[in-house]
Amino acid sequence: MSELVDISAKEMDAATSVHGFSISWENASMRNVRLWRVAAERGDVAAQNNLGCSYAEGLGVAKDMNEAGNWFRLAAEQGDACGQANLGCLYRHGLGVLQDKQEALRWLRLAAKEGSAHAQRQLAEMYAHGEGVSKDEAESIRWLQLAANNGDPTACYQLGACYYHGSGVPNDNEKADRWIRIAANSGDPIAQKALASIGLGLPLPSR
Repeated sequence: MSELVDISAKEMDAATSVHGFSISWENASMRNVRLWRVAAERGDVAAQNNLGCSYAEGLGVAKDMNEAGNWFRLAAEQGDACGQANLGCLYRHGLGVLQDKQEALRWLRLAAKEGSAHAQRQLAEMYAHGEGVSKDEAESIRWLQLAANNGDPTACYQLGACYYHGSGVPNDNEKADRWIRIAANSGDPIAQKALASIGLGLPLPSR
């Protein structure tokens, strides 16, 4: 599930935790899952979140959104921002849980206040589309700016597109180009296509 991007991993050697580090999905393996399960069952929130991501993406285990939700919830209820953001995402889209926009907002707000760029960007989208809340362009831009400042590539592209179209912010091609380039340099494929479109005077590609 592409939305589930918050990952905070702790490698385990036998029963001993070592320093946390970020991983890419290309490095996920059955060994990771076994290690995370040992730690998760002991209450390690990072491992619980990572195990949830494994089940959500079907990496190292059979894909199971219900099981993903169970592990995200355990992490979220212990105050882990990654788990909160991912659980909020499940509620937003009705994946492994009954769709509930209010529950989505509750968990996403908790994660966003802890600085989760993923949660901040989802809140921006929900305010932009009126999902569970009244449409609020100013609030959407506020959260989108926070997410972009915190390095979320999708948020960087979306903010750049807002400046390009003058949507919620004054039209500013210089800021549009800057944010879209940041997203493109972070590997966002839509942003990379957008740079080419801008150069040719074509409309921005939709996400």
